[in-house]
Amino acid sequence: MNFVEAAAARKVPFKVFRQDYLIFGYGSGTSLFKSSITDRETSVGVSLAHNKVDTNRLLRLSGLPVPDQARIQTLNQAVHFAEDFGYPVVLKPENESRGRGIYADIRDRKELERCFDRLAKDYSILLLEKHVPGDHYRINLMGDQLIKATLRRPPSIDGDGTSTVRQLVDELNSDPERHDPYSAKQIVVVDEDLHRCLRKQGLSLEDVPMVGRRVQLKSISNISRGGEQVHVEDAVHPENYALCRTIARIMRLDVLGVDLLSPDLSQPWYSNNTTICEVNAQPQLGAVRKLPIYWDFLKRYLRPRARIEVTVSNRVGARQPVLFDPSISPLRVSLSVEAVLTQGCPVQYFDALEIADDVTAADRRKLERMLISVTPLVSDT
Repeated sequence: MNFVEAAAARKVPFKVFRQDYLIFGYGSGTSLFKSSITDRETSVGVSLAHNKVDTNRLLRLSGLPVPDQARIQTLNQAVHFAEDFGYPVVLKPENESRGRGIYADIRDRKELERCFDRLAKDYSILLLEKHVPGDHYRINLMGDQLIKATLRRPPSIDGDGTSTVRQLVDELNSDPERHDPYSAKQIVVVDEDLHRCLRKQGLSLEDVPMVGRRVQLKSISNISRGGEQVHVEDAVHPENYALCRTIARIMRLDVLGVDLLSPDLSQPWYSNNTTICEVNAQPQLGAVRKLPIYWDFLKRYLRPRARIEVTVSNRVGARQPVLFDPSISPLRVSLSVEAVLTQGCPVQYFDALEIADDVTAADRRKLERMLISVTPLVSDT
């Protein structure tokens, strides 16, 4: 909907079909999006990014820093690799997104067994990784252009000496942004990971933290899991942006989000054991009410609008015009009078309109009142 709002504000033609698929323009001006994945991306790059194992191996082969990782199916395998890597470790599904199913900072075998039993109910294949200490950063790029850089923090609450943890979580979740359908920020769900974090801090939902005590609620910092983010664009060292652009080239992606674990991204990645956590081919860009990024994004990936010539005649049959073939320019749309009067015009704008001589005067007047071109408000679309 953020893309739809950005396009509609500038009269750019669009169609929505099957959930998050969008098509903009007509003919040679057609662009097809799946959320923030554009038709300019390579299928290889998108496929690689959707598979955490393949991403890890490719980046490791390229000589870049990634965590030790193993693909597992049994608890014995999980225990074996955890002892090999050394605790703490991370356990997560092989092919999931938005932080679903991730248990981080697993510190011993007993905790690993509990987390494995929980995930094995829903996933047959899991990944075990060495837990890398440091802050979680997300760098989003389109080409060489930075979209945003954020420091992500797990959701937390501060004790006030009178409210229970449950009450403080409810208060945190009352933030309107967490209920905004246009925002990536989500409510903090009371789940097993939340209970696990509380146990590590010696707390339960019914306990009352003392005044000023900071209580972490999740082991991960994903915004979709209730985490917070702080913009740090000016604080990131140029070498770290260069690393992300290198990853984009290796992965054959133009738009991507790179998750980095680092003690300090104001220092070069190679100086402080910064590690690449994940690569996302469909990054969350932010709230349209706060950032102009959706129009900046569209401007980059929309194609120049096609010239459209519309002809209306009584001689035209019922053949449907081919609107979204990117090889067609100009796009010539031939319509019958009946089709226009009963169904309207299939295109939002046109550069030339011809009403044939075989159209009656009464129908011509109706057509002239109906057929009004709504041209996009920007010359580069």
